[in-house]
Amino acid sequence: MKLIALAIFFLFTYSSSYANEKICGWIIDEPFKEYQEEAKDQHAAFYVVVSDGECEYGMTIGEKSEEKAKKLAFKNCEKWRKENNIPGKCEPFAVNDKILWEDISFFTNDEGESEYDESADITEYEYRTPDWYGHEEIIFPKFKGVPDDLHSLFMKTLEYSYLELGEKPIAETHVIIWDEKKSNLKKVAQNWCEVNFGEDFNKKCLEEGGGGDKGWFKECVASAYFSPETLKGSIEGNKCWWRGYKNEAWSVAKIVAHEYFHVHQNMKKIFFEDEQRFGVAQYKFNDDMPFWVEEGGAEYFGYYIIGKNNLADYKKIMKQKLKSFRKCAKKGIKLKDVERAEDAFKLRSQCDDGFEYVGGMWATAYLASLSGSNQKVFYDFYEDIAEFELEKREEGEIHQGWRESFRKNFKMSYDDFLIEFETFINLKSKEQLKILDQIN
Repeated sequence: MKLIALAIFFLFTYSSSYANEKICGWIIDEPFKEYQEEAKDQHAAFYVVVSDGECEYGMTIGEKSEEKAKKLAFKNCEKWRKENNIPGKCEPFAVNDKILWEDISFFTNDEGESEYDESADITEYEYRTPDWYGHEEIIFPKFKGVPDDLHSLFMKTLEYSYLELGEKPIAETHVIIWDEKKSNLKKVAQNWCEVNFGEDFNKKCLEEGGGGDKGWFKECVASAYFSPETLKGSIEGNKCWWRGYKNEAWSVAKIVAHEYFHVHQNMKKIFFEDEQRFGVAQYKFNDDMPFWVEEGGAEYFGYYIIGKNNLADYKKIMKQKLKSFRKCAKKGIKLKDVERAEDAFKLRSQCDDGFEYVGGMWATAYLASLSGSNQKVFYDFYEDIAEFELEKREEGEIHQGWRESFRKNFKMSYDDFLIEFETFINLKSKEQLKILDQIN
């Protein structure tokens, strides 16, 4: 099991044609993300087959005609369906830039919201202190095809990021960056699997990686993990993420900081400060934190870091993002609508930037303005979650640690905040921008 926080962007509108079964989350997380980034304004097709919790897909992009794209995607999907003995028939999930299924719902599995051990007591934890504790560092192996100046950009941004949160990296964190055409993908896979699963990882990981999908290391990846199994963080991505770094270094740096913050978020949720050790709940591990808190918090952190370190004009970007935020809000989208990833995905056609990102970052900025500092949204809130979660479990409740920490650090309940933030949403843009001047 592992904690996953991915930067996922859906760009397409929905149309209703097919009623769907539940689709495996990894299809949406990785292969479809690649499709939706490349298929716009091209003849393309994406087919899936779903049966008893198993899924496969086939896709093609840039064909001469829509019909040819559909035939090739179907053929590719059928190949994998037969190879994996999945019953059923491959059906079109998307053609060109249109999603055809009426809704998108998901199977949860060990790559998503997993229940760690149904037989365990809710207060049963596995406690560990890793060998690296006290000697935290960034480990960044160089793979062929990754330029030296890109390596330097990553390391400098990571230094900016961890110094904002403390004196050293939050954990032993591995940066796994590769070129999907030039790097030795076997070595990349070996590195990733060892960091996330340990030396005794399942050999299947060498093919499937974090996406649970054949060829994952060749697909469009930008993500970050903190593994409860190895107690190590990882930040990863291929050229699809960083190929424009020479022209827009600030944009790549923003994503680096964003992904580092995901390592920080997920590490702190299972670290007990007073005891100086990690505690992994053995029953229903996932703490069910709202999607907008994770993604919006990381997005705000990313933009703040590049602004503070003079890589871009932070307030100018926040002003630009405010336009998107207001556009989405005018359509009636609220934070409660993007508390779960699957719900946020369904709203992408109405909010191009993703309200979990643009709404979440402005909600995070608003929370920071309440105390006049980023201390609580960057650090204090996450520092208290593990202790509160255990306390609530001792009272017979699970997945409440983040709610208690929210109440303590922001002086209101999460539900009350949602109501209060509605007032902020309805302010004029000049009034909304003023909160940035209240954050030191």
